[in-house]
Amino acid sequence: MVRVGEDISERLDIVPAQFFVQRQIRGKWACRCCQLMVQEPAAPQVFDNALPTPGLQAHTVVSRFCDHMPYYRQEQINARAGVHTPRSTLAAGRQTGAQLLLLCDAHRALVLGSRVIHADETTIGWLKAGGGKTKKAYMWAYAGSIRRYARCGVRLLRGAWG
Repeated sequence: MVRVGEDISERLDIVPAQFFVQRQIRGKWACRCCQLMVQEPAAPQVFDNALPTPGLQAHTVVSRFCDHMPYYRQEQINARAGVHTPRSTLAAGRQTGAQLLLLCDAHRALVLGSRVIHADETTIGWLKAGGGKTKKAYMWAYAGSIRRYARCGVRLLRGAWG
């Protein structure tokens, strides 16, 4: 038989979030002569003395503040996956934002130092505490061009001087 064509079908699937433990083993060496013990230095961490990895902390913060998922619901979802994460542990991730202020300041300096700054203004509903009504609020996002050759206007689009 001769192949005359094919039919292709595509279906969307998902792999649910999976928890795993990152194990770091640091060797220790001892010298019998001089009674000196040496150990490999610990791998650098984004957050000192944090049990959750930066990936788990980011997931918790995004779920809480972007997806508006309370900690008790995250606790239930994690429990279905066989991982016990008390609310107090999840809430400790709020410090993640405070610890990232230096990174935020560096990013702000990078954007403001750019030759071109892109901005986006989006309206959002703001629920004032105790008011029960939403008010119109604004959120701004800024991005800078880090390429030195970036130019504005028609020149870049036409490529005449690019």
